[in-house]
Amino acid sequence: LSQGQRQRLGLACALLHEPALLVLDEPGNALDPVQTATLRTLIREQAAAGTAVILSTHLLAEVTAVCSRVAILHEGVLHHDGPVAADGHATLERRFFDIAMAGGAQAA
Repeated sequence: LSQGQRQRLGLACALLHEPALLVLDEPGNALDPVQTATLRTLIREQAAAGTAVILSTHLLAEVTAVCSRVAILHEGVLHHDGPVAADGHATLERRFFDIAMAGGAQAA
């Protein structure tokens, strides 16, 4: 199987028993744009149905596309936990870079 096919198979296995909690680690890795759009829809549907979804990713576009809350960890320290777009920063990407470039210290 290709890496994208393995990703989709792993997700199908995770959903098989209708879990109350779904933990996804880089689920969009190796997916093409159509599969990525399908994955985003699936994640939103799972959350809307009451499944708690934890998404770990380095792709900030994925976070803004499907998440309602975000936690930013940098060097093992939690620097932000809250709504995706409610902190006054222009973008989630800007928030991340503010934290990373300050050596982990939150920028005002």
